[in-house]
Amino acid sequence: MGRIFHISSVALLALGVSLAHAQKAPKDQPPPPPAKPAKPPAKPPAKPPTPKGGTPNAIPPGAARLVNPANPFTRLFRATPEQRDAAIEKLTPQQQENARKQLEWFDKLPKDQQQRWLRRFDSFEQLPLAKKEEISALVKAAQQLPPGRPAVVGRELYKLQRMSDEQRERTLHSQQYKDQFSPEEYRIISGLSDVWLGPQQP
Repeated sequence: MGRIFHISSVALLALGVSLAHAQKAPKDQPPPPPAKPAKPPAKPPAKPPTPKGGTPNAIPPGAARLVNPANPFTRLFRATPEQRDAAIEKLTPQQQENARKQLEWFDKLPKDQQQRWLRRFDSFEQLPLAKKEEISALVKAAQQLPPGRPAVVGRELYKLQRMSDEQRERTLHSQQYKDQFSPEEYRIISGLSDVWLGPQQP
Protein backbone atom coordinates (compact mmCIF):
# COMPACT_ATOMS: atom_id res chain seq x y z
CA MET A 1 0.00 0.00 0.00
CA GLY A 2 2.85 2.39 0.83
CA ARG A 3 4.54 1.55 -2.46
CA ILE A 4 1.41 2.48 -4.43
CA PHE A 5 1.14 5.75 -2.52
CA HIS A 6 4.80 6.53 -3.25
CA ILE A 7 4.33 5.92 -7.02
CA SER A 8 1.21 8.11 -7.11
CA SER A 9 3.05 10.93 -5.33
CA VAL A 10 5.93 10.78 -7.80
CA ALA A 11 3.47 10.86 -10.74
CA LEU A 12 1.63 13.86 -9.32
CA LEU A 13 4.92 15.66 -8.69
CA ALA A 14 6.07 15.03 -12.29
CA LEU A 15 2.74 16.30 -13.64
CA GLY A 16 3.05 19.45 -11.56
CA VAL A 17 6.55 20.14 -12.86
CA SER A 18 5.35 19.68 -16.45
CA LEU A 19 2.47 22.10 -15.97
CA ALA A 20 4.72 24.66 -14.34
CA HIS A 21 7.18 24.41 -17.24
CA ALA A 22 4.37 24.80 -19.75
CA GLN A 23 3.14 27.97 -18.05
CA LYS A 24 6.64 29.51 -17.89
CA ALA A 25 7.66 28.63 -21.46
CA PRO A 26 5.93 31.53 -23.21
CA LYS A 27 7.85 34.01 -21.03
CA ASP A 28 11.14 32.69 -22.39
CA GLN A 29 10.08 33.08 -26.06
CA PRO A 30 10.61 36.43 -27.86
CA PRO A 31 7.44 38.51 -28.27
CA PRO A 32 5.76 38.27 -31.66
CA PRO A 33 6.65 41.05 -34.12
CA PRO A 34 4.19 43.96 -34.18
CA ALA A 35 1.53 43.75 -36.82
CA LYS A 36 2.30 45.74 -39.93
CA PRO A 37 -0.06 48.64 -40.49
CA ALA A 38 -2.48 48.10 -43.32
CA LYS A 39 -1.43 49.79 -46.53
CA PRO A 40 -3.71 52.64 -47.59
CA PRO A 41 -5.64 51.91 -50.77
CA ALA A 42 -3.78 52.91 -53.90
CA LYS A 43 -4.84 56.27 -55.25
CA PRO A 44 -6.24 56.22 -58.77
CA PRO A 45 -4.05 57.96 -61.35
CA ALA A 46 -4.69 61.66 -61.51
CA LYS A 47 -6.82 62.70 -64.43
CA PRO A 48 -5.71 65.61 -66.60
CA PRO A 49 -7.62 68.80 -65.94
CA THR A 50 -10.72 69.13 -68.04
CA PRO A 51 -11.36 72.49 -69.66
CA LYS A 52 -14.67 74.12 -68.94
CA GLY A 53 -17.38 72.80 -71.20
CA GLY A 54 -15.40 69.98 -72.74
CA THR A 55 -12.94 67.12 -72.56
CA PRO A 56 -9.16 67.43 -72.42
CA ASN A 57 -7.78 68.82 -75.69
CA ALA A 58 -11.31 69.43 -76.92
CA ILE A 59 -11.66 71.50 -80.08
CA PRO A 60 -13.57 74.74 -79.47
CA PRO A 61 -16.97 74.93 -81.17
CA GLY A 62 -16.66 75.93 -84.81
CA ALA A 63 -12.86 75.98 -84.79
CA ALA A 64 -12.48 72.95 -87.07
CA ARG A 65 -15.35 73.66 -89.45
CA LEU A 66 -14.51 73.91 -93.15
CA VAL A 67 -15.94 77.22 -94.34
CA ASN A 68 -15.07 78.56 -97.77
CA PRO A 69 -13.93 82.16 -97.27
CA ALA A 70 -14.83 82.97 -100.87
CA ASN A 71 -18.47 82.18 -100.16
CA PRO A 72 -20.42 85.47 -100.41
CA PHE A 73 -22.60 84.39 -97.48
CA THR A 74 -19.67 84.97 -95.13
CA ARG A 75 -19.98 88.70 -95.78
CA LEU A 76 -23.36 88.61 -94.04
CA PHE A 77 -21.82 87.56 -90.73
CA ARG A 78 -21.19 91.21 -89.86
CA ALA A 79 -24.50 92.46 -91.25
CA THR A 80 -27.48 93.52 -89.18
CA PRO A 81 -30.67 91.39 -89.28
CA GLU A 82 -32.24 93.93 -91.66
CA GLN A 83 -29.25 93.88 -93.99
CA ARG A 84 -29.22 90.10 -93.95
CA ASP A 85 -32.90 89.84 -94.86
CA ALA A 86 -32.50 92.33 -97.70
CA ALA A 87 -29.55 90.40 -99.14
CA ILE A 88 -31.17 86.97 -98.75
CA GLU A 89 -34.35 88.08 -100.55
CA LYS A 90 -32.31 88.54 -103.73
CA LEU A 91 -31.11 84.92 -103.71
CA THR A 92 -32.67 81.80 -105.18
CA PRO A 93 -34.63 79.53 -102.77
CA GLN A 94 -31.71 77.10 -102.52
CA GLN A 95 -29.23 79.91 -101.91
CA GLN A 96 -31.52 81.39 -99.27
CA GLU A 97 -31.61 78.07 -97.41
CA ASN A 98 -27.82 77.74 -97.56
CA ALA A 99 -27.32 81.32 -96.40
CA ARG A 100 -29.65 80.90 -93.43
CA LYS A 101 -27.87 77.71 -92.39
CA GLN A 102 -24.51 79.47 -92.49
CA LEU A 103 -25.82 82.42 -90.49
CA GLU A 104 -27.47 80.15 -87.94
CA TRP A 105 -24.20 78.27 -87.45
CA PHE A 106 -22.23 81.49 -87.04
CA ASP A 107 -24.72 83.10 -84.64
CA LYS A 108 -24.56 80.07 -82.32
CA LEU A 109 -20.78 80.28 -81.95
CA PRO A 110 -19.27 81.73 -78.76
CA LYS A 111 -18.30 85.38 -79.21
CA ASP A 112 -14.57 84.65 -79.21
CA GLN A 113 -14.99 82.11 -82.00
CA GLN A 114 -17.07 84.57 -84.01
CA GLN A 115 -14.31 87.15 -83.74
CA ARG A 116 -11.69 84.60 -84.72
CA TRP A 117 -13.60 83.66 -87.87
CA LEU A 118 -14.06 87.31 -88.80
CA ARG A 119 -10.31 87.87 -88.49
CA ARG A 120 -9.71 84.87 -90.71
CA PHE A 121 -11.98 86.27 -93.39
CA ASP A 122 -10.21 89.62 -93.14
CA SER A 123 -6.85 87.86 -93.59
CA PHE A 124 -8.19 86.00 -96.60
CA GLU A 125 -9.22 89.27 -98.26
CA GLN A 126 -5.63 90.51 -98.03
CA LEU A 127 -4.19 87.55 -99.97
CA PRO A 128 -3.26 87.68 -103.67
CA LEU A 129 -5.96 86.49 -106.05
CA ALA A 130 -4.06 83.30 -106.97
CA LYS A 131 -3.73 82.33 -103.30
CA LYS A 132 -7.43 83.03 -102.69
CA GLU A 133 -8.37 80.76 -105.56
CA GLU A 134 -6.06 78.01 -104.31
CA ILE A 135 -7.51 78.09 -100.79
CA SER A 136 -11.09 78.22 -102.05
CA ALA A 137 -10.49 75.21 -104.32
CA LEU A 138 -8.96 73.19 -101.46
CA VAL A 139 -11.86 73.96 -99.11
CA LYS A 140 -14.36 72.96 -101.81
CA ALA A 141 -12.46 69.71 -102.37
CA ALA A 142 -12.56 69.01 -98.62
CA GLN A 143 -16.30 69.61 -98.47
CA GLN A 144 -16.81 67.08 -101.27
CA LEU A 145 -14.99 64.23 -99.52
CA PRO A 146 -16.98 61.11 -98.55
CA PRO A 147 -19.33 61.42 -95.55
CA GLY A 148 -17.51 61.90 -92.28
CA ARG A 149 -14.15 62.71 -93.85
CA PRO A 150 -14.56 66.51 -94.04
CA ALA A 151 -14.87 66.55 -90.24
CA VAL A 152 -11.71 64.43 -89.93
CA VAL A 153 -9.79 66.80 -92.21
CA GLY A 154 -11.07 69.81 -90.28
CA ARG A 155 -9.89 68.36 -86.97
CA GLU A 156 -6.47 67.54 -88.41
CA LEU A 157 -6.11 71.08 -89.71
CA TYR A 158 -6.96 72.45 -86.29
CA LYS A 159 -4.29 70.27 -84.66
CA LEU A 160 -1.64 71.13 -87.24
CA GLN A 161 -2.30 74.84 -87.02
CA ARG A 162 -1.64 74.77 -83.28
CA MET A 163 1.86 73.35 -83.84
CA SER A 164 5.07 75.26 -84.39
CA ASP A 165 6.33 75.44 -87.97
CA GLU A 166 8.95 72.80 -87.21
CA GLN A 167 6.47 70.41 -85.59
CA ARG A 168 4.00 70.84 -88.42
CA GLU A 169 6.61 70.15 -91.09
CA ARG A 170 7.90 67.09 -89.25
CA THR A 171 4.35 65.75 -88.85
CA LEU A 172 3.37 66.31 -92.47
CA HIS A 173 6.50 64.57 -93.76
CA SER A 174 6.02 61.52 -91.54
CA GLN A 175 5.07 58.47 -93.57
CA GLN A 176 3.07 57.17 -90.62
CA TYR A 177 1.01 60.36 -90.69
CA LYS A 178 0.50 60.22 -94.47
CA ASP A 179 -0.76 56.65 -94.24
CA GLN A 180 -3.76 57.81 -92.18
CA PHE A 181 -5.28 59.63 -95.16
CA SER A 182 -6.13 59.15 -98.78
CA PRO A 183 -3.92 61.00 -101.31
CA GLU A 184 -6.67 63.57 -101.83
CA GLU A 185 -7.13 64.14 -98.11
CA TYR A 186 -3.41 64.56 -97.61
CA ARG A 187 -3.23 67.04 -100.49
CA ILE A 188 -5.95 69.14 -98.86
CA ILE A 189 -4.44 68.94 -95.38
CA SER A 190 -0.94 69.85 -96.51
CA GLY A 191 -2.28 72.70 -98.65
CA LEU A 192 -4.36 74.25 -95.88
CA SER A 193 -2.16 73.42 -92.88
CA ASP A 194 -0.54 76.83 -92.54
CA VAL A 195 -2.88 79.32 -94.19
CA TRP A 196 -5.67 81.56 -92.95
CA LEU A 197 -7.46 78.67 -91.20
CA GLY A 198 -4.86 78.67 -88.44
CA PRO A 199 -5.94 79.91 -85.00
CA GLN A 200 -5.32 83.61 -84.62
CA GLN A 201 -5.08 85.25 -81.23
CA PRO A 202 -6.68 88.63 -80.53
